[in-house]
Amino acid sequence: MKGRESEADFGVLGRPAALLIGPRVSRNLRLAKDLRRDGLEVLSAEWGWEAMDIYRFVGARVTMVLVDDQLPGDDPQAVVLALHRLDPGVRTMLVTARRRRSRLQRCS
Repeated sequence: MKGRESEADFGVLGRPAALLIGPRVSRNLRLAKDLRRDGLEVLSAEWGWEAMDIYRFVGARVTMVLVDDQLPGDDPQAVVLALHRLDPGVRTMLVTARRRRSRLQRCS
């Protein structure tokens, strides 16, 4: 049907998946590459509501959910709690996409 996602769009019958939530996390190509190398399909959502829709559709295949701790427009902890209401056994992690500047200290 036009305008409606099919099961094939989300790979419902596919391999285990990781769901990445937030623009900085979902666009992290290095992370996605590592997850794919480990055999996971990478599903991404820019917004919390979008992630909830994806999880409702393919949650049985999702082995981990990574949520940007600076999720724009949504409270990341609220998204994690909502996912746990849908599936109490879901594995979630709040992650940051910020880079930390390392400070080298001279040892004397």
